[in-house]
Amino acid sequence: MVRRAVILVMVFMLGGWAAARADDAQVWRQYGDEAWSRSDFTAAARWYTEAARAGDGTAQTRLGWLYRTGKGVGQDYGTALTWFSLAAHQGNPAGQYGLALLYQNGQGVRPDLTEAARWYRLAALQGLAMAQNNLGWACQNGLGVRRDYAEAAHWYRLAADQGQRDALGNLGLLMLDGLGVPRNRTEGERLLRLAAAQGDRDAAAMVARLSAGRSAPGPVQEPPTVYGLWRSTQAIRDEGLRQMYLILDITPNAVTFTYDCRFLDGSIVSGSFVTRAEITAGSIRILDGGSSQASRADNQCTVTIKPVTLPFRLNDGLLAITFTDTVVTLTRTD
Repeated sequence: MVRRAVILVMVFMLGGWAAARADDAQVWRQYGDEAWSRSDFTAAARWYTEAARAGDGTAQTRLGWLYRTGKGVGQDYGTALTWFSLAAHQGNPAGQYGLALLYQNGQGVRPDLTEAARWYRLAALQGLAMAQNNLGWACQNGLGVRRDYAEAAHWYRLAADQGQRDALGNLGLLMLDGLGVPRNRTEGERLLRLAAAQGDRDAAAMVARLSAGRSAPGPVQEPPTVYGLWRSTQAIRDEGLRQMYLILDITPNAVTFTYDCRFLDGSIVSGSFVTRAEITAGSIRILDGGSSQASRADNQCTVTIKPVTLPFRLNDGLLAITFTDTVVTLTRTD
């Protein structure tokens, strides 16, 4: 009986220690959040590390973002992978989303679109709108999964119902073309207008083109192959806390560069500039260059391009433009 009593006391003590440890982790994470809110990422990383080591999934995820972006710590994709993995295997949807991004972009691990889609799906099933949109994009384009427009529309719709801007525009475009859903120009345009109201410039441009098409007399002439509105198929710059997407409006004599920077806190900043250009069969010669900076609260984004010749190629409706050594793939949105 004495031995049994001792064992029970030890069990209660261990249970109390675990509960205290969990309480400590919550306090440490709160300290980390406070440091993050005042942009003291070094302190945030220190507190998140304490909470993450105690098993707090949210802290593990946020520490993963810090290591992925190099804020407050040295950038280390391998360490980001470790923390995202720990959070993801606890079922944390933001951790699953972060892990999917690493697999998608080959950061800290070999690129694996199938594994990326798997983790996007797990996060999407928990209702994370950004994961639902990204999974829809994977289904639409056959990235790690079988191409399936109907499934893409399903995930876009779930994200769009939460007001996720990208999903609103993506679902609207599917409806305009009748891909995976019944063709519905009215509803498609309505969704694009909702996306445009949130600052989605390519959605706004599409709405403008649709309106112009209704008012223009006579048949609408198809533009030359490379002329028109193009949108990057994925983030051209991905820093964890910020993703940058690029939209190009190419005309015979000019190119309008529009960019969207989307931040982890949900805010979006956009900007654009126009430069003169000469378009040939295989290149876009930027004559003037240009620059633009957009900011909102503590978030800002800058895009600059110098006079340069940008080689491009067209293949299966995709436009691949080489910026220095980086190939950016864009899809037509007009």
